[in-house]
Amino acid sequence: MICLHFLQAAINVGGIVLNALAIEHFILRHPRDAEHGLKDDNERFLRNAYGLEYPEPNVTFSLCRGSWSSPALRIYRPDEVANELERAKMEYLEASVGVTSKKKVMVPKLMQWHMKDFADDMESLIEWMYSQLPSSCSLKKSMMDCLDAGEKKSLSLAKMIEVQPYASEFRYLLPL
Repeated sequence: MICLHFLQAAINVGGIVLNALAIEHFILRHPRDAEHGLKDDNERFLRNAYGLEYPEPNVTFSLCRGSWSSPALRIYRPDEVANELERAKMEYLEASVGVTSKKKVMVPKLMQWHMKDFADDMESLIEWMYSQLPSSCSLKKSMMDCLDAGEKKSLSLAKMIEVQPYASEFRYLLPL
């Protein structure tokens, strides 16, 4: 589902009108296949002139779409952007990933959509998320307990994963 305001809100940059989706997909995201999805010369120009030269997975945690499932809305400072992106990732994972009483790891739909930024499949995505959490994080311990319990029952990792639906209702979450 594409919200109309992502298509309507636009800015003119050097004679090229950019909407929010163009900024996200042709400038901030760097797909593995650089020509994937490019429909015209303007899109190619945007990617080549302004796009990231290498993938930056933490961009996922900086793009707030104003929904319940989005990362928090933040202001980034140029001199601290790498640290702030890292903090945004940690806060999003801690707030959005969970372990149920039925011993399933709950993965946000946003992570599944952008999985290729982090991993090759859902199993390696779980491993990536686990590796990103600090050892002192209670979520990390819960995930390990869940995975250990599943291993003892000879469950495949795929059976221990549940993807949370994307909640598109409007909400801006501001970090403290």
